[in-house]
Amino acid sequence: MTRNVTGFIMYTPDGYMSAQMLIPGQQSFKRGEGEEPQWAEAGKRFFAYSGPYYINDEGKGREETLRHTFQVCNLPGWIGDIQIRTHTFEEDGQVLVLGSEEPTEIKGDKRIPVLKWRRARNNSEGVPPPPTPRICVTGAGNNSSGTQDGPLKAL
Repeated sequence: MTRNVTGFIMYTPDGYMSAQMLIPGQQSFKRGEGEEPQWAEAGKRFFAYSGPYYINDEGKGREETLRHTFQVCNLPGWIGDIQIRTHTFEEDGQVLVLGSEEPTEIKGDKRIPVLKWRRARNNSEGVPPPPTPRICVTGAGNNSSGTQDGPLKAL
């Protein structure tokens, strides 16, 4: 993707994983806005997939293998793929280093791409953002206090 990629990778205890990666730098636009070229650029800058993962050893003398299965992916041609990842930990388990076993052709060169994922801070005690305020739509049936007693109502 690039050296500047950012994102999240998550592994659940029951054997599923999800990865989302974003190349930063795209021009911002709001939901419901944006022209086709902006949406195309957004698609080029984002990669995501999810599915079951498996860790096993392949026999004597072999290291553990990590397999990601692509059950859901924003690239339809990759759905059903199983990709083998090399994996190590750095910085006392705070950084997961994932690579591929086989070189990949990147801009004409054969390389083994490596992604380093830093453990996200624990959010189990996180405070959620405040709730969205209630919105009342004005129209027929409104009384002078601003409360709605007719059929038009938005929450």
